[in-house]
Amino acid sequence: MNKDEVLFLLTEAGLMDVEAIKEEPGLLLLRLFYEFDEDELEAAKRFAEFEEEEEELDEDESLDEPQQADLGYDEDEEYYGDSRLKYLSEIAIDNVGEILEQIKEEMDLEVQYVGYDLEDAIDGKSERYEFVALVMDPEKQRSIEDLLDEMDI
Repeated sequence: MNKDEVLFLLTEAGLMDVEAIKEEPGLLLLRLFYEFDEDELEAAKRFAEFEEEEEELDEDESLDEPQQADLGYDEDEEYYGDSRLKYLSEIAIDNVGEILEQIKEEMDLEVQYVGYDLEDAIDGKSERYEFVALVMDPEKQRSIEDLLDEMDI
């Protein structure tokens, strides 16, 4: 595996601040960021506004009906709690997944990745989503979770 080529391809695809955080023969553990462009940020804002309007309509309609306690657990609502963040998260995960899949196919490598909570990635100046990716030769049998545990990340 050619480390420089992997880093070049990730950077060329638009990922930011790509850095190797662990290297072994045939294995790279990388930290990288997906930065949202203005169109994505605007689309997320519109999506959140639409979702908010839908919720208000649902609430207005439900006022006419007898109320029952909702004991169901909505994982999406619990985890994201914000339609804008949910939208941005899905964009980042989809786009980074496509980029890594291309590298996997072009270079005949195995790839695993993990995205971190978007809320922690927004600093008010630039909005981006942090990922850790494991890129390795096919004969390697490592798990990204095991590597992250070993490194206390």
